[in-house]
Amino acid sequence: MKKINIKEVIWLGIMAAISYIIYHMLLTGKVLNFVYVRMNQFVIASLIVFILLTILQIRNITRKRPNQKIKIGFFILIVPLIIAAVLSPKGLNEEEAVKKGVTIANTQSVNENGSLGKTIDASLSHKKEGLLEIKAEVFDEVLQDIRNNTDDYLGQRVRIAGFIDRQESYPDHHFVVARMLMVCCAADTLVVGLLAEWEGIQDFEEFQWVEVEGVIDKTDFYDVWLDQEYVAPIIRVEEIKEIERPAVVYVYPADNEDD
Repeated sequence: MKKINIKEVIWLGIMAAISYIIYHMLLTGKVLNFVYVRMNQFVIASLIVFILLTILQIRNITRKRPNQKIKIGFFILIVPLIIAAVLSPKGLNEEEAVKKGVTIANTQSVNENGSLGKTIDASLSHKKEGLLEIKAEVFDEVLQDIRNNTDDYLGQRVRIAGFIDRQESYPDHHFVVARMLMVCCAADTLVVGLLAEWEGIQDFEEFQWVEVEGVIDKTDFYDVWLDQEYVAPIIRVEEIKEIERPAVVYVYPADNEDD
């Protein structure tokens, strides 16, 4: 009877565990907490590779090796797997994300005089009669258009959902209806949103998810992240209500949303 090679069994277990974790994240959709949906094809490719490696590794468990010592390198791989299984990572949360800064203006389009230059083709305008609902699928695209063409949107009634961001630098009763913008993965996530005003905002907890309805106006705003004052769009809130945190908290860049 052939002896079992412990090192190869450990390698088999590691690769099988990695394969299962990737499969489980794809199956449950939890992978979207860490990578942009279009990266799924690469995650699936990596799953296929690990499954093949796991299958090939099975034949090695009875293969003799000159050195059977278990090296510390195994533990470097095993410890993260145990942590992933026990803690069930949930991706970036709102409180961590805002520490990177909150984008209220398109930084590339703030002019020296503090106004916002037009960088979006006018043909892409989302302005409409009645209520403009800013859905997650077009969140960044609509916000860019509003921020760059604020005068065109004055008086536009909007409905938007996001989490509450309040900073000490914001004027009284002001907050940002914010979302986390993922470009590629959780590590490059930014926070974007629209400034809003509501006298009762102190009754809501910071980072609480809300749906806001109101009218677009403009105001002078000092941005501590840019160290600059400019004219920014603002929602004069008429209605606000608490909502549940969505299953997918991220939105995606405008140039990726239509493809």
